Amino acid sequence: MSYRVNIEIDGSGAAFDDFPGDEFSQILSTLAAMFRQGDVLYLVQRNGMLGPNRMPILDRNGNTCGSLSIATE
Repeated sequence: MSYRVNIEIDGSGAAFDDFPGDEFSQILSTLAAMFRQGDVLYLVQRNGMLGPNRMPILDRNGNTCGSLSIATE
């Protein structure tokens, strides 16, 4: 089975104001850890909170700043 992963992050929120690179880095590091642990596939495919196969991405302030989607091909 193959997967197609789409990550969308909107950097317009306050969490990105001072050091946007740090915020993007933290979000991507968190997602990478979730992939390593196998959590992402389960969360997205079984509990897609934004619809089928999609979950929200949160910034350090707890605001939704994007989404992660996974499609199987």
